Amino acid sequence: MTNIQRLVLILAFIFAVLVGVLLATTLFSGGPSATPGPSSTSQAHASASAAPGGSAASGGIPSASAPGDSASPSASASASPSPSPTAVPKATVTFTQLKLDAATDTAGSTRVITWITGGDGTVTATLTSLASDGAKAKMCLSANGKALGCYSGTGGKLPATTRGVGVHFKLTLRGVAAATPLVAVKISFPAVHPAVTITNARFDGTAFPDTNGIQVVVQPRADGKVKLVAAWGGHPFGYEIDLIEQGGTGLQSLPNQGPATKVSQSLAVTKASAWMVVLRNIEAGLGVTPLTATISWP
Repeated sequence: MTNIQRLVLILAFIFAVLVGVLLATTLFSGGPSATPGPSSTSQAHASASAAPGGSAASGGIPSASAPGDSASPSASASASPSPSPTAVPKATVTFTQLKLDAATDTAGSTRVITWITGGDGTVTATLTSLASDGAKAKMCLSANGKALGCYSGTGGKLPATTRGVGVHFKLTLRGVAAATPLVAVKISFPAVHPAVTITNARFDGTAFPDTNGIQVVVQPRADGKVKLVAAWGGHPFGYEIDLIEQGGTGLQSLPNQGPATKVSQSLAVTKASAWMVVLRNIEAGLGVTPLTATISWP
């Protein structure tokens, strides 16, 4: 074989290799006739427009709630309205023929009346002087230890508004300057099971009629029993309890009780009338004898 023949064979081999490489490149690249696929952005827009009514947010992501979707109701909208609070009945009690110590009497004591409310409502303490000499009294009202106001004179009232159950009210009473007035104090407040307590009252005996026991008028809201719980120190005395219907003929009397240093007694009442509870020392007494008493009623 001549040199020219060898050169022809080599050139033919190189040509064949080049043609093969070209064909392989064309096949692996998809060829010039392949249709380019849609871009990711185009696909996102297509998805957004495919959902009926869907709206695309930024970045081409459809909104989570499409128009026409029913929104879930809120808790406050779906909850049943709260029932109206039950009205708390008003309780009324009056301490009458209550003798006060003078403010200038260093050995005297301030009369204190306390009670607890049973719900929302108004509280009113009304003072009326029973003395004919114009002697003035001072009363001050507080709730849970917070002072609400004071009144000084022969007749006036202290009103207050209370919210919630268990508010502790306190009313203090004392004569102005050297006055020792005889007063009536009427208290009204919201209560389911009303009760009031008086401290620093007196149980001085028949020798001191102005400061001998208590007289309390209650207005029952239902038939039931009025209860008196009282104590008067370490010396036993004979005592009497009377329950008197106001404006009626009802009367219950427990004379010649004791001698004792305390009492707990319940007596039947009806809601048709107000009732006065009287507790007094039936002995001459030994002078100043402090009395604490709690009265509860239906």
